[in-house]
Amino acid sequence: MMTLTKLIHTAPFDEETRKELLGKLDSLSEDQKRLITELAWTMLATNQEALYASKTDAALQEIYSGKVSYSPMMLDAIQEEVDLEFSKREEQADAAMQIKQVKQDIANQQLSVPQ
Repeated sequence: MMTLTKLIHTAPFDEETRKELLGKLDSLSEDQKRLITELAWTMLATNQEALYASKTDAALQEIYSGKVSYSPMMLDAIQEEVDLEFSKREEQADAAMQIKQVKQDIANQQLSVPQ
């Protein structure tokens, strides 16, 4: 499931913006969260479309230059590559969230241990 936190980690926000959004997440209104969600999905979709276009252009250049011959499966392969890139971003977001949770758990345990 794509939570807003995971979506913020997955979307191509710059690191400063990502930290700011995550830090303010609990204090945002539902309307603000909806707007951030829409923005993040738009950014992801635009990123996916640009990546697909870039890879398609590169493949066409290879066809025109004679490096490869055209295959009807090329576009499917390009789409699979783009989908794989998105999956990697999701996995990286999951890993980042898990690392953050582990660090928080360790900090909480250190605070609760009597000295």
